[in-house]
Amino acid sequence: MTCVVAVEGIDGAGKSSLVAELRSTLTGKGYSVGVGSRERPLRREYGRRLRTTDEFPDSTLSLFWGLASAYDIRTAALSRDQPNFLILDRYVASPITDAIAAGLDPRHCLGTTGLLPRACVTLLVDVSAELALARRPDLSYAEAGGETWLSAGDTPQERFLAYQSAARNAFLEMSRDSSWLVLDGADLLSGSVGAALGAIEGRRCNCPGRDY
Repeated sequence: MTCVVAVEGIDGAGKSSLVAELRSTLTGKGYSVGVGSRERPLRREYGRRLRTTDEFPDSTLSLFWGLASAYDIRTAALSRDQPNFLILDRYVASPITDAIAAGLDPRHCLGTTGLLPRACVTLLVDVSAELALARRPDLSYAEAGGETWLSAGDTPQERFLAYQSAARNAFLEMSRDSSWLVLDGADLLSGSVGAALGAIEGRRCNCPGRDY
């Protein structure tokens, strides 16, 4: 029975670093660990659209592109084998918080959480937008909020700060769920990784078989 772990956070939070560290540590302990591939056709097409201005999806379309992509990545990974753990860099919460930050009604966005199976545990890598910006010298159109946030500042950096701050607030609101653990993204390679491992291994035995 696979325990699905979602790693969430704003752009530049350190999600990829945490995924790599967790995978290495859990594998070293003898667990089999899968990581969702972002090279799935649906994800590649969604990513391509996010990198354009003429095909950039509106808020509603982006929400469902993101949810469909997350489900596809999860399903494909579990169809290949059944590892002890499947770690997903972004899952359900990311498209939802992006949509809320883009101005969609939070009640409607949060209502889509039931469309996908829940993760056993969700790890929120929490950092300020200012720290995230310092980690990302090159910003994409999507990371700066796309067309919705063009009026938030004259530069991509100003728009990034405004958009990612709104997304962070949405993440923190969602993190009130008991299955979430909030980690300090400014200090991932010390106590935060240990806390994440404790949460993951502690939840492994409690994953409902119908979802995982």
